[in-house]
Amino acid sequence: MGRRRGSGSGRGHNTSAQLFDSGSFGIGFDHSDITAGLSELVAKLSDAMLSGAAAGARVLYDEIHANVPEQSGRLKQSIYRTYVKQRSDEKRQIYAIGVNKRTAKHWYQIEYGHWRVNRFIQLKNGEWVPTKERLAQPVWVPAKPYLRPAYDAKIGAALDAARDRMRQKLQEG
Repeated sequence: MGRRRGSGSGRGHNTSAQLFDSGSFGIGFDHSDITAGLSELVAKLSDAMLSGAAAGARVLYDEIHANVPEQSGRLKQSIYRTYVKQRSDEKRQIYAIGVNKRTAKHWYQIEYGHWRVNRFIQLKNGEWVPTKERLAQPVWVPAKPYLRPAYDAKIGAALDAARDRMRQKLQEG
């Protein structure tokens, strides 16, 4: 018997069978179709993961932004959500959500509380600024957390949003 190509399951996979002699035969598969399909699937998954990570990050970003105790000022403006290309690859897509620490150096004082040792004055534009004048006794300024409560309140919703968006992207094809 001769060599037969393309027979087998009929699913478009190239298979071959050959009779070597009267007592033996061999079978082989051409996996190029499968490899191409897997490469296409990896690209679709990577795109879906990026979109899902963005959706989840947006939920957390919105909650942090809503939780900032100051409705105007540097802290509220310093909240960011950005794609971290250097730490992302085909297996994971990473977004960072947080505070730009260069813009709002006082972020942790609001999040965790702090001891105030200088007197503050209010400018005509409403902004409070510290003076060099020391207080007689340090004053504890209680924490007004906005990062940790946002994470605790919305991490489940963020993961759900990420999963839903990935599912949607994969169904779009």
